[in-house]
Amino acid sequence: MRNPFVAPTYPLPSQGSRSSHSLAAFLLVSLVPLFFLCLSDATAQVSAEGYTATVIPAEGYSGGSARVTVQITSYTSDTERAKLTEALKKPTPDEATALMHAMSHGHINIEGQAGRDICAVFSRKSADGRVLTLILEHVLTLYEQNKGIKASDYPFTIVRVKFDSLGQPLTGEVIPAAKISVTKDGLFDVQTESRNSATIIDIKRVN
Repeated sequence: MRNPFVAPTYPLPSQGSRSSHSLAAFLLVSLVPLFFLCLSDATAQVSAEGYTATVIPAEGYSGGSARVTVQITSYTSDTERAKLTEALKKPTPDEATALMHAMSHGHINIEGQAGRDICAVFSRKSADGRVLTLILEHVLTLYEQNKGIKASDYPFTIVRVKFDSLGQPLTGEVIPAAKISVTKDGLFDVQTESRNSATIIDIKRVN
């Protein structure tokens, strides 16, 4: 099959039509780089991944372990990341929270609970593999409500999954209540009201 991104070849033009073909060639050379520039941001978002796993609840959260299904439909683009970074630099999380509501990169279904949208998806290399980070909106549990925790103080839920150098998922964690700030070097710093995180085990990729 012919590569759709390689320009087809044409017979040499006659003297009378050479100028029109020259113009077409000029437009082709000029517009192809522009096409790939626009495509680079879009293709960054086209990457579907699905996982099943078991979540062991954190201390103080009701219920035993539960099965979880994660479906990632796309990754956060560079454009979205830049907007999110600027929003997270603001003194209040309102702008970042509103921006998250406008983003959708998949969903998580936990057994016995309503499904949750994934607002942002990031992947970074580590010394021995990579780390996948998902950001969701923080929905207060009854336990948190009884403790007086406000969703506005910790507006996000963070899910992290570690992979080995071969791309196999190892283990993960869920930070139910978190807030995110931006460090001087542009990295996201996650803060939480406690060390009360849930553990993710038995992670398997399904697509």
